[in-house]
Amino acid sequence: MPKTLVRTYGCDAPVGRIYSINPAMIILLVPIAGVLLSGFEHFDVIHWGGYLSGLAPFWIVFFRPEWAYILFVIFMSLGEMIWSPRWYDYSMSVAPEGREGIFGSAASAPLFLAKLPTGALSGFLLGKYCADNHKCEAHPTSPPVDIPCHASTIWLIIGLLTLSSPFCILLTQRWIRPAQQHPLRLPVSSAIAVETEEASLSLASEQLQPDSLPFARGQP
Repeated sequence: MPKTLVRTYGCDAPVGRIYSINPAMIILLVPIAGVLLSGFEHFDVIHWGGYLSGLAPFWIVFFRPEWAYILFVIFMSLGEMIWSPRWYDYSMSVAPEGREGIFGSAASAPLFLAKLPTGALSGFLLGKYCADNHKCEAHPTSPPVDIPCHASTIWLIIGLLTLSSPFCILLTQRWIRPAQQHPLRLPVSSAIAVETEEASLSLASEQLQPDSLPFARGQP
């Protein structure tokens, strides 16, 4: 985002002020969002938060003024503060008992694995659609040139890529959504334990019936 801002609006583009919206919203609004969304399933919160973040780049695609970048950061931050805190909860909810640590580590792996292709893709898109014009360099290595910056094309590609995540969740939810447990229905292991205990109690009560005792039948 900073490079497209500078190459589109000039060296005085308010990159820092626009970018600071994200940490401010995350710090102030995440606790509020957590309280308001506490009654919803982890999976659903992640799913709908992904749509909000995925649609954010389209503000820049359809609008050219600087306020489009402000709305982009606001919507991206809203989506992040909705889905991000629930990601760890979802990972724990699908983890088998005793393997929560492995699943927690695996859930964080994509954040690191995505850095290399993301950097390569951003460099390719900037070079192809918004190349450096050398106008903001303190000691330019090349003379400044007038190169048009097609930022909307860049953000269209990024928007389509980010929207693919919630759509993939939608298409695969049959397999990745955690099984909902009925509030009055015990898990299988607990149900078996209860049935075993009931059978033991029933057998013990039968053995303690008066007719089953030796002295009740007149035996010495």
